Amino acid sequence: MEENEKFDSDFSNDKIPISEEFWNYMENYWHNNREFPESTEASLSKKADLVDGKVPASQLPSYVDDVLEFDSFDNLPNPGEKGKIYLVTNDNSQFRWSDSGYIQLNSDEFLMTTNTVQHANAQKFFDTFAGGSWNNNSLVAYGVSPVNPAITFYKEGESIGQIQYDLFNFNFINHDGSGYDTVRTGGYYKYGSNNDYFLTGGGGHISKHTKEDSYFHSSRNFTEGTLIKTTVDYSVEYGHQFLLEMKGNMYTENLPLEMKMQGYIYYGKIICTRGYSTYSDLKKITAMNLDGKLCFWFPRLGYWQGFSVKLTIGYGGLENGINRVTAVEDSVDPQGSKRVEIYIDTLSTQEWSNENLWKKYNSSTFKGINDNDTRNFSFLQNDGNIAKKINTGGVLVSDAYSDETYIPSNGIYSKGDIVTKSNIHGKALYSPVLNGGQVFHAGNSDSLYIGNPTVKNVYFESANSNLLHYRNGYGIGHIWDSHNFNPDNYVQQSQLSNYTPLDHKYQFLQSDDTGIIDANSLFEDYKFKFSQRIESGSENMFPVIDNANSIISIASHPGGYGVQLGFNDNEESYIRSVTAGSFGKWKQFAYRDWVANNYAPISSLNSYLMKGYLSEKSLSNANLIIEGTQTNYLWGDNKPSGSIDGSLLSLSYSSVWSTQLYGDWRTNDFYVRNQDNGIWGSWNKLWSDKHFTQSDIDNWNNNRFNKIPINYTGTAKDANNIINSGFYTIAEGTKNTGEYTSSQDGQRMLLHFETEDVYSASQIQTERYTGNTISRTRTDGVWSNWIKHWGNNDFSQNDINNWNNIANTATTQSWVESQDYANHAFVEESLNQLTVEHINPDYPISTISKVNTIIITEEFGREFLELEREFIPERQITVTNLSPQDIGVMIEDKIIDRVLSGETTEYYITSEKRLVKKGSYRNASLLI
Repeated sequence: MEENEKFDSDFSNDKIPISEEFWNYMENYWHNNREFPESTEASLSKKADLVDGKVPASQLPSYVDDVLEFDSFDNLPNPGEKGKIYLVTNDNSQFRWSDSGYIQLNSDEFLMTTNTVQHANAQKFFDTFAGGSWNNNSLVAYGVSPVNPAITFYKEGESIGQIQYDLFNFNFINHDGSGYDTVRTGGYYKYGSNNDYFLTGGGGHISKHTKEDSYFHSSRNFTEGTLIKTTVDYSVEYGHQFLLEMKGNMYTENLPLEMKMQGYIYYGKIICTRGYSTYSDLKKITAMNLDGKLCFWFPRLGYWQGFSVKLTIGYGGLENGINRVTAVEDSVDPQGSKRVEIYIDTLSTQEWSNENLWKKYNSSTFKGINDNDTRNFSFLQNDGNIAKKINTGGVLVSDAYSDETYIPSNGIYSKGDIVTKSNIHGKALYSPVLNGGQVFHAGNSDSLYIGNPTVKNVYFESANSNLLHYRNGYGIGHIWDSHNFNPDNYVQQSQLSNYTPLDHKYQFLQSDDTGIIDANSLFEDYKFKFSQRIESGSENMFPVIDNANSIISIASHPGGYGVQLGFNDNEESYIRSVTAGSFGKWKQFAYRDWVANNYAPISSLNSYLMKGYLSEKSLSNANLIIEGTQTNYLWGDNKPSGSIDGSLLSLSYSSVWSTQLYGDWRTNDFYVRNQDNGIWGSWNKLWSDKHFTQSDIDNWNNNRFNKIPINYTGTAKDANNIINSGFYTIAEGTKNTGEYTSSQDGQRMLLHFETEDVYSASQIQTERYTGNTISRTRTDGVWSNWIKHWGNNDFSQNDINNWNNIANTATTQSWVESQDYANHAFVEESLNQLTVEHINPDYPISTISKVNTIIITEEFGREFLELEREFIPERQITVTNLSPQDIGVMIEDKIIDRVLSGETTEYYITSEKRLVKKGSYRNASLLI
């Protein structure tokens, strides 16, 4: 047999023996390497003899002679001998000699026993040197199920208490476990909490800012503005009533800030809003939706400001009185959704009112403001003799407060006349309407005077060059002046004698022959121009016949405006407009003979069209139509699905052959259907630009597959650069086509599918002669290799049958098992035993592997690590947290444990599928 090391090497992965070889190894190993028992004679030679019932000292180990017996302590020799043990038989005590006396080695009262009650008077240290796992501790309080482990504390003659551990909880209970004792300490610390929270009776905690009547206290000097965040849900349509309260030191000589504001989330907005404040610069606060929560923002109010804020909801009670504010931050306007501006009124003090408001005057007979006139509201001195001035930005004289909208800036609005005993001085008198009021009124006089004899100039000013005059019975007319009348543009009466009157009975329009010309050049400003005999070949013409064509050009006003009339030798007439020098299209006049030859008179249509109006032909069933053309109002059966009613046009060759057009005037949709030999088809909706835009059509045309393959041959073409889906022709020289092409292969077809811009695509092509299909894909912009898809030209049906029958024709399953080759179960079990490592997993961890190592680094973007609930027994899980934050361990949305920063925690799944925390140890770090 070979040595053990050689035997072990024969079991390497590449030298796994079959069963027969394995057992030959084992038998050879047993016979060549084991040690057999000694012979009986050899064993008897080593036994001890008895002399007078005792073993001679010569046959005892040397240390047996070092134990000396004495019947009492008083009989011990003095001095004793070092290295000896002195046994006192009357009390079984043991001693050894030191330089100064005997030291007792043992005593019944100082021996720790497992089945007696004992008192330990001296300190006992239970030292623990291993990691933080429970089985490394030197002192263990162990409870045999179902009893819970506990430690008893007993004060003689006074009280007894216990610390008991029960289902992940420590209990401080009384002597018999029927109640709980008080715990007193210098402080309580809850894991995961801090001084911003209050501990609650159930073991949880709440923020100190949410305590009844508590405020959230911000920092100071918000230079960008103040953002208040809350937990109130503002993503709902119907939410809470709320009250926002805020106070703060404004760091000025004004009053400190104290504000209250209310609102109600109702029907997707905030109603019943209003508020008041002692600080006049706080005019409004904007409420908004940020990440589904109700938040508030207002701009900076002053230097070094800071606030204490509280938001409560509902109508009162302990739960509703909790402060919902979570943060008060320095922030610009975050531009949240569902914004509502809530206006804030400013409260005034009595001192401010006395200094800034009118003082109310009150006497025994009348009231007013410094008033002693019982009939009017007056501004007088206290003695009532001297009137005071009114300084204001605008004055309203009206019996309706709603007329305040008419007050001009720093002006006066009077609903009635303004009467004065003296002059009205000012830069201008203004009326906002053209003919709705009168700036000047002459009263009952028949004359209106403007100016006076000493005024040299009287000016009338308007926004344009026209002055208008209204004459009763004639309307509005223009006042002509140098702004809108230039005499040079008109002929004086005396000058008309130089012109001959145009009498159509004796005068004719004619011109020289025009020939070939551009019709646009015949139009000139200020001219009425006739051009004849325009020849064929001229530009910008209507349809011409031979060379007998004429154009009349009429310029209506300067700047290239007018019309042109055209005539050809076929008795056809045309017209086009000229606008700002731009010529329209020629349009043909429809004369009587042309209309008669191309259109039927209405009288001849009576035999084809049903008489009557649509509204008079109500139809309860679209199938009930007659031969011919019929229009109806359809409200009943067999109309398009979803339509209430509409208009129906029926074109019927006979009672069984028809076409119908239906219009739904409510949706502006049209439908069509046919009747084929008495069988009505379904209604089909007609699509229009209501359903898709020109952009949709362009996108369809640009993205649809091309019917004709795109030529993609030649060395300048590269299949990697195709970006549009469709068919392409490739050939030898086209790059990146899989190198399947040869000069004999000719041209082949390639199909390209573009699925995601330049990042994902697929290509398929077939070989010309073999018919083989090859394909590849592009993922994240990178093309894969071409792969070949096998077909029946690669193997026959006989090949397939041989493959399917390989177990019967080649190697049977029983033969494979007899050779002890690895089966599927063996492979699966081996895979399950592999060690698996997970780094920063963002997925639930499965325990399919026996050893699972999880590494959490600072790049881990979550607050918890999730384990799958389906446990597999006898599995090891190790979690090392190298991140700067504590990580929760969660199963089914519940945090069951936490791994602290820099800590390694080990877990084990028992055969009963229970998760056990083996322990934790610190100082985990990344070394390289």
